[in-house]
Amino acid sequence: MINDIPPPFENEHIHSVLARFNVLEGRVDFRKTLRELIPQDKELNNKFVWRTNFEGIWCRYQNILDRSLLLQQHTSFHFDACFLPTKTVEKIVAGPCTEKVGYSGIKNVFNSHVWRWCPDCVDENGIEFGMRFWHMLHQIPTIAHCPKHEIRLNYACPKCEFAQTKLVNYELPPAQNQCPKCHNPLPYCIEEIGEESAWLQTLTTELIERSPISKMTEIRTALKNVMLLPNLEDQLSKFDRKKLQSCQSLLLASVVSGDYREYFTLGDSDEKRVAIPYSLSPIYLIYREHIYPPLCYLALLRLFLKRSEVSSLLLGS
Repeated sequence: MINDIPPPFENEHIHSVLARFNVLEGRVDFRKTLRELIPQDKELNNKFVWRTNFEGIWCRYQNILDRSLLLQQHTSFHFDACFLPTKTVEKIVAGPCTEKVGYSGIKNVFNSHVWRWCPDCVDENGIEFGMRFWHMLHQIPTIAHCPKHEIRLNYACPKCEFAQTKLVNYELPPAQNQCPKCHNPLPYCIEEIGEESAWLQTLTTELIERSPISKMTEIRTALKNVMLLPNLEDQLSKFDRKKLQSCQSLLLASVVSGDYREYFTLGDSDEKRVAIPYSLSPIYLIYREHIYPPLCYLALLRLFLKRSEVSSLLLGS
């Protein structure tokens, strides 16, 4: 018998509510809990922008909590909206949207594979709320450090095989910054945040605070203009394609050894070569209809535009 799930804490990821519910109810089998709560979609990972189960969970708060809270505080939708087609954004805002929405090439975005936490936030949440939980903001791949404590967000233990990829194995962030598997202390890294990382973090938090608006047309238009490219792919000349190839090399350098290297994983299984995904191909990012990860567009934009210009492009009304 499923009782009512608890209301979410401010800025708690919507999936974290289910994890807390399982712990509060003293349930042992989280998978069984998920089968009862969201039988249509039991994956609690961060690989999708929008999941079927978001609506299934939120409907339990109908007439209690406004749906706008789900979009802004408990999912990353306000950030992702910038990089989604207008129709997709409008569909999710209008709701309910029971379709999965995902990025092509997300497997190459490192932080999309894991659930991350800040040890200081975990301690503070335990004191203030009596419970640990997963912060929505900490799960956005552009956020590398906790905005509040400037600690690098953690997801794994370097001394054993523990890695927080799915909540079904370990529902809540580790207590007392101790590995739940080998019980050794976990990394606690306070470091100077690089200029690019700090800017990405600020941009992300500002987008979360804004109304969700698609900027895909503006992004692609800006890239065409700065590279002097035609509007349509079939209008590309040989010279245009050479420019795009050169851009490809610069973009690859940025994500392999430049400012964006900590955000991407591109090596093959033997780590002997770099596999170039479509999501890092300028011709795909600019002309093709697939939805690609925000970090791919941000890395490409930064090859040509200043940080302030990119911020103005994405934050402008």
